Amino acid sequence: MASHLRRDDGRLRLERTGPFMPPVTFPGVGPIVITAKVREELQHSELTGAAFVPVVKHRIVKLDWRSWNLDAAAPLEYPEEGEPENYILERPHDPAVAIALGDLWEVQLGNHAETVRIEGHSALRADTWDATDLFHPGGTRIPAASEQAADWFRLRYPEWVYLDELKIAQG
Repeated sequence: MASHLRRDDGRLRLERTGPFMPPVTFPGVGPIVITAKVREELQHSELTGAAFVPVVKHRIVKLDWRSWNLDAAAPLEYPEEGEPENYILERPHDPAVAIALGDLWEVQLGNHAETVRIEGHSALRADTWDATDLFHPGGTRIPAASEQAADWFRLRYPEWVYLDELKIAQG
């Protein structure tokens, strides 16, 4: 989870389980959080549009859910009241687990295209896109990727990144 409340310096406050950390996560609508390894790969790629800001590990709790039988009909344990966020909110922050996650970065994206509504869905206005690879289309908080960027993520992180085709509006 990513708190919608950012620190005074604008950094994202992350709340999650550990010690496992996927290389790429989408904790909420809009933010993208990556590990230091992914940041380094992106910095050395030819992809454009990404800036990186350190994430504040606000509440990192110890919960090794990857050791559970993931094929079981039910999880090993349920949080009180059955709310998934309570796996995190009902446990204390664990500084050792936070350190074990390593450095984490928010990928900050700019607005490099505008959108229009077509049949109830947002569509990218092709005439406003400046060919930046990673961006937020205007009027949305959902990240968007060029075909080159989509291929880059599909090749390296297919288990962690799902890409849906963006509708394009001409003119």
